[in-house]
Amino acid sequence: MRMTIAPPTALIPALTGIRIVPATMIFFYHWLFDATDAWPSVARAIFKQGYLAVAIFFATTGFLFAIRYAQRLDSLHYGRFVWRRLLRIYPLYFSVLTLFAVMLGRPEGIIPKHAGDLLILYAMLQSFFPPLLLAGLQTAWTLTISEMFYLAAPLLLVCLPAHNSFRQWVARVFGLCAIALGIAYLFSQLMAWPGTIIGAPLSYLLFRTILGRVPEFLFGMLAGLVYVRWTAAKSTPTSRVATGMIGLGIVVILGLAILIDSFVPPETNAPLFFVLNAGVAAATAVLLLGLASDIHQRNAITRVLGTRPLVFLGQISYALFLIQLTEPCQWLYWVGLGQLGGIEGRWLRALLLYIASLAISAALHLLIERPFAQLGLKIQQKPVKKFL
Repeated sequence: MRMTIAPPTALIPALTGIRIVPATMIFFYHWLFDATDAWPSVARAIFKQGYLAVAIFFATTGFLFAIRYAQRLDSLHYGRFVWRRLLRIYPLYFSVLTLFAVMLGRPEGIIPKHAGDLLILYAMLQSFFPPLLLAGLQTAWTLTISEMFYLAAPLLLVCLPAHNSFRQWVARVFGLCAIALGIAYLFSQLMAWPGTIIGAPLSYLLFRTILGRVPEFLFGMLAGLVYVRWTAAKSTPTSRVATGMIGLGIVVILGLAILIDSFVPPETNAPLFFVLNAGVAAATAVLLLGLASDIHQRNAITRVLGTRPLVFLGQISYALFLIQLTEPCQWLYWVGLGQLGGIEGRWLRALLLYIASLAISAALHLLIERPFAQLGLKIQQKPVKKFL
């Protein structure tokens, strides 16, 4: 039995709700990663390897881009697409960087004194300059990678035309991955240009730049193209198959997190860790394909992620990601809840900080992020000449 599905541009609530999952994983990783050694392996892996959420986020980004634009790439205006993405991510980033970091100047040393370095932070280019990687907003180095993906995404989609077979898509995805990794290796072998990624260690290029992270986006895009093809055929797998994909994706992600936690510390075997990290992205792509295909929400996970509270949390997840290590959160955790509140348990403090951070994130989303995102949508919806 096969069922018709909605157009790929239609809102799929679960794909918005799932965004809060990697943001939450990163949040608790930052606050609890060194306090979980005595926990059971599954729980420890989720928190101690919470940085794997970055791969989940990048795969989700690639999937959403593919289902939104694969069927209308010929009418996509590149300039307006870029403007929309900038309006989606930059105003909130600018506001949080200015209000939560630059004006406060804390934690100490977080803001560079040189004007050129500060400009790099405001341009979201810190991933290209290793000494500035954790300057400003300590989580924002991933925005450099996202920024580079959005600039290249339409061209990547051109390399994966909708009329290709699945086998051709897979071949091209791995070809693009090989090109990116080849460039990363070449950069690592060049004479070092101090302060830049030229001549940087291969491990840095694999995990901190778009060159090493491009497979995660591409795996998501590949799953998105499969979903678009099902949409074009007005059919999708049964709810049972969709549930199977959801379950498989979750089990593989957890299994890889446990494997990395138990046997493959990142600092000891960067190439193997890179492969396992890419495996997390591939499993995420399968999970997303299952969520998108479960249009009748027969699966409990799809239903939960598609509820209004989870969808709203997904919408504010970007703000949560930006603020979580800023000085206000640091003060609240260590001083407000710790010294003044007298709360000694790190888990309880982290939970209360999470709740407070959600409230702050909601305010930032409603006041800054949403208005600019709506402006970007209006810009892109205006009639334009064809992209190609």
